[in-house]
Amino acid sequence: MGPREITIVIPSLHPAFHDLSGKALDYCLPSLNKSFGGPVEIAFNGEGSDYPQGQCGAVNRVAKKVKTEWMMVSNNDMVFSPNWLKELTKNVENFGLLVASPNLVEPTRGAAPFLEKFCGGLGGDFDEQCFLDFVETQKQHENSPICGNVIENGFNLPFLVRKDVWDTVGGYDEAYDPWGSCSDTDLQTRFLIAGVNPTRVRSSLVYHFTNASGTFAADLESFRHKNWRYYEEKFGFKSFGAADGVWYRPEIPKTLKFKPSWTNKYLKSQ
Repeated sequence: MGPREITIVIPSLHPAFHDLSGKALDYCLPSLNKSFGGPVEIAFNGEGSDYPQGQCGAVNRVAKKVKTEWMMVSNNDMVFSPNWLKELTKNVENFGLLVASPNLVEPTRGAAPFLEKFCGGLGGDFDEQCFLDFVETQKQHENSPICGNVIENGFNLPFLVRKDVWDTVGGYDEAYDPWGSCSDTDLQTRFLIAGVNPTRVRSSLVYHFTNASGTFAADLESFRHKNWRYYEEKFGFKSFGAADGVWYRPEIPKTLKFKPSWTNKYLKSQ
């Protein structure tokens, strides 16, 4: 799978409305320019009439124009390692994956599957060489993600998805806008309902600054509660939320309320 078969879509608050978002792109885009030769589309959103607030709607609008066989959705606060694409696509082809995520390297201890290495943040102290050295170290370490089990059940941004799968499940649910909290869990749930097993490629490494969008700021708690309630009403069970299971493959309860016509459509495809 070559880069010309993939379109990368990056939702980002327009710099006119959020300075930190613009700074994130200043790190993200150069790393993609070095490692990816295909099309990259920025799905801007904001607060003005030209850029409606909401990353779900922004990604969906851009996704409708994607003509490549595959699409990748990435946060803007991510820096891609030189070998991420080769590792990701090699394993997608080897294992017949329909949805695949690189593994994340984060500056502080976060979710269980991700690696921890502080290489700075968005405040101008990001050390690219620190990240590159860390990636090289992982290749040589016997317990690195490149050794042993290279893939595992799991879902996180960024994620690569075959475009027909994205279209089948309907992309993001825009009811989670304007701030999008729980929208990724909703999408993961619908992939599972469609019979798709989202998979993490542990040897494909991406640095994640974390929480650059402000989605989890204290003053947005009301949006998070609204979205959790919406998820429960939609599917008939509570969101997996921040539990470790959400980063791997959560089990869909038998109380599933949401039963679309495409249930298990891809069950035998992987």
